Amino acid sequence: MMVAEPRTSFSDQLALGPENRRAYTPVVEPKHPRSVQLVQFWQEGEKSGGLVVGRDIPSRPIAAILRNLMVCEPIAEFSDFRIRHAGTAYIAHYGYDITGKLMSELYEPDIFKHNCRCAAEVIRSGRPEVLDANLSQFGISRRHYEVVQLPVWGPDKTSRWMLCGIFRFE
Repeated sequence: MMVAEPRTSFSDQLALGPENRRAYTPVVEPKHPRSVQLVQFWQEGEKSGGLVVGRDIPSRPIAAILRNLMVCEPIAEFSDFRIRHAGTAYIAHYGYDITGKLMSELYEPDIFKHNCRCAAEVIRSGRPEVLDANLSQFGISRRHYEVVQLPVWGPDKTSRWMLCGIFRFE
């Protein structure tokens, strides 16, 4: 189930201090069972013209993973993204509900620009991306999760949005 040729990995320092680090490594195949479920659901949707927000998202086949999903609408030619839906897993990840927020409100400027470029690439290419993400503190892994980014159709069925999934490895 190869999803895309992976990009170069990257990492960033969190605002919490230099002892904290997030590292993202693109992977060819999702490993988390719920990532696999989401990618398979997306691939099935692509066979019939693509998933549409409001018609396919949310829906019964992905009910068990809705808490792990986020829907992002591009603003002004990908200069920012509005979070249209953020499941409860994102509350745990960010510490508060990010629904309605702009991506620019969530990240430091350099990280924000990088995230916008990556999201725009997923949408423009029409190809999904899967990232292995690791949050470490003093070199010890504290949170390990998989991030899935998928292009989907907005409710108007003419604009492309992004569907993200975040799945924590326990």
